[in-house]
Amino acid sequence: MSDLQVKPGDLIAVYGLLRAGQSGFVKFDLNHAFKFISPCEIHGQMFDMGGFPGLYSGDERVIGDIYQVLDANVIAKLDEFEDFWPQTPEKCRYQRRRTVLAVPNNTEAWVYHCLLPNHRHKNVPDGDWVKYFSNNYAI
Repeated sequence: MSDLQVKPGDLIAVYGLLRAGQSGFVKFDLNHAFKFISPCEIHGQMFDMGGFPGLYSGDERVIGDIYQVLDANVIAKLDEFEDFWPQTPEKCRYQRRRTVLAVPNNTEAWVYHCLLPNHRHKNVPDGDWVKYFSNNYAI
């Protein structure tokens, strides 16, 4: 599993509930574990999986944020939050893997990719979960 080990200094790109101000970011108090680097774009297509986003391969771009990992101990909690279980792949709803980002060009970061079937789910057309969520789930 060493190829899945996240180390301090690694980059992670988040696009949904782990973005700043979203429920996952707040839940895990990521201000202390991550250092914001910049906005980013991830190659792929985003779907609304029923109140949370799923990133899939595709020709579109998904809006996200890049962070530098300061405390790698938080990754186990994020893996659990994302239902990524490296020891039992059949249970996984997401897979964390190194991904080359669209913007900034040639930047590699850890990204959670959705494994759930997406054929019944709505495409998030502009790839921006924060904007989409505020327009579709606002109270």
